[in-house]
Amino acid sequence: MPVTVDMIVEKEFQKKPLGYDIKQVDDFLNEICDTLEQMEANIADLTKKAQAQQRSAGFAPIPEARPLPLQATALPSDLVSAQKLLEKTQLACDEILEDAKKRAEAIVKEATPDPEVEMLTEKRNALKSEIAELEGQLEAFRSRMQSFFTQEEDEQ
Repeated sequence: MPVTVDMIVEKEFQKKPLGYDIKQVDDFLNEICDTLEQMEANIADLTKKAQAQQRSAGFAPIPEARPLPLQATALPSDLVSAQKLLEKTQLACDEILEDAKKRAEAIVKEATPDPEVEMLTEKRNALKSEIAELEGQLEAFRSRMQSFFTQEEDEQ
């Protein structure tokens, strides 16, 4: 089960005579909570923006954001463990962000028109116009030929 901000806020540690300064631990946990809340808000915002772009551009669906790999049983009991947990969390967030950047680059690349495709499209349009013109000339030629044959039959 992923660790949530509420779990961190509600977590209580046993007090020991030679333990850590409770205020420092609480302050550090508050910083972790603030960071997690900010990251969750950023992920939600970026997901909404990506889904909006996806809907407007017709791209493949964007998978739901995966939860951070934090387990409730892995809550730190000391400052060193908390720092290691924060480092792991930051690495996981960096990995997710890098993946999002790669997806964004792929979407932008896909959306950028290829000059060769544009050139071929222009040629195709020119050929379509030429075909339409030739079809008109063919129809006019058929009409003249038909009227020519009709005149000859009338004269005979």
